Amino acid sequence: MLPRPCPDALTLGFFALFGLTWAPRAYSDDTVPNDAPAPGADDPPAESPPADAPPTPDVPFDISQNANSGRQTKEKTERVPASQVPINPRSESDFTAYTMPKGHVKLGLVNLDWGALSNVHVGTAPALFLVGYQNVHVKITAIQSPSFDLSIFSGIGRLNRTFGEIPFKAIAYPVDVTGSILASDNISFHGGLGAQNFEISSEIGLNTLAEGLGAIAGTDVLGDLQAGEQGTGGLYGGGHVSLVQPHLAADYRFNGRHSLIYQWRGTTWLGARLDAGYEAGDSGVQVGVAARIRTSLKEQAIGTHTVSWQRSGERWHLRLGIGWASSALKIPGAVLIQANELYVLL
Repeated sequence: MLPRPCPDALTLGFFALFGLTWAPRAYSDDTVPNDAPAPGADDPPAESPPADAPPTPDVPFDISQNANSGRQTKEKTERVPASQVPINPRSESDFTAYTMPKGHVKLGLVNLDWGALSNVHVGTAPALFLVGYQNVHVKITAIQSPSFDLSIFSGIGRLNRTFGEIPFKAIAYPVDVTGSILASDNISFHGGLGAQNFEISSEIGLNTLAEGLGAIAGTDVLGDLQAGEQGTGGLYGGGHVSLVQPHLAADYRFNGRHSLIYQWRGTTWLGARLDAGYEAGDSGVQVGVAARIRTSLKEQAIGTHTVSWQRSGERWHLRLGIGWASSALKIPGAVLIQANELYVLL
C-alpha cells in the first residue's frame, strides 16, 4: 500500500498550481514584469482543519440584512439636498389646470382623486358623505402643451336631510374652467372662472307648523289650521342660486422640495330665484310669492386671499399658510381650507 499523502502537501500543491494559473491573467505585460512573483506565492499556506474536526455548520442567510440595506439606501436617497431634487412643475392639481397622472391616487384632507386617463381624473370628497352630502366630480385637461394647459371641471352633489322635522333637499352642480401658464420650471400662473349652482327645496307640514306657532302663542293652533284642509298641506320654500367665482393663483418653486403659493378666489355675481308660500292640501293650489335676484357683487369685493408654503416629498405634500377675507361676508373655514392642505400619493 502506498503511503497516504500529507494534507499540508496537497494544500501547498493546490495553491502553487492556482497561483501559476491565475497570475498571468491578472496582470498585463505592460504593468507587471515577467519576473514578478505570482500573487499569493509568498503567503503561508492555509492550514486545513484536522481530519477529526467537526464539520462547519452552514450559516443561514439573514434576510433582515437585505431589508436593512434597502432602508439605508432609501434613507440616503431621501437625504438628497433639496436643491438637487428635480422640479415637477405640474405636480399640483387642485388650483391648476393639471390632472393626476394615469393610475395615481391622491388622498387629501378634503378630496380623493384618481387618474383615470393621462388627462382625466375623477374624485369625490369622502368627508362630506358623513353629513349626508353625496358627491362626485371629474376634471379633464382639454388642452395640453409645453407652456399652456386648459381644463374643465364639473361635478354633482346631493343632500337630503331632515333638520328636526323639516326636510331639506339640495342639489349642487359646479362648473369651472382653468388655464395654467408655465413661465419656467420655477414659476407658474393660473386663472379661471367657475359657477356654483344650487337647487334647494323644503316643506313644512301643518303639524310641524302648528307646533312652532303654538310654542310662540302659548296655545294649540292645530285645530284652526286643520279646519280648512283636514290636516294636509303646508308651507313650502325653494329656489335656484348661482354664484360666479373667478380665481387666480401663482406658485414659485424654489426647488423640488419647497415652494410658495398665492391663491385668490372671489365671488362677483349672484343670481337667484326664490319661491315661498302655502300649498293647499291635495288640491295642488299654491299661494305664495316668488322673487328673482340678479346683482353684481364687485362693490362688495368678496374674495379670499391666501399665501402658503409647501413642502413636497416623494409621496406626500404639506401646505401651511395664512389668509384673509376681503369682505364682510366671511365663510367659516374658507381661509383655512384654501391655505392649508395635506395629501399623500398612493
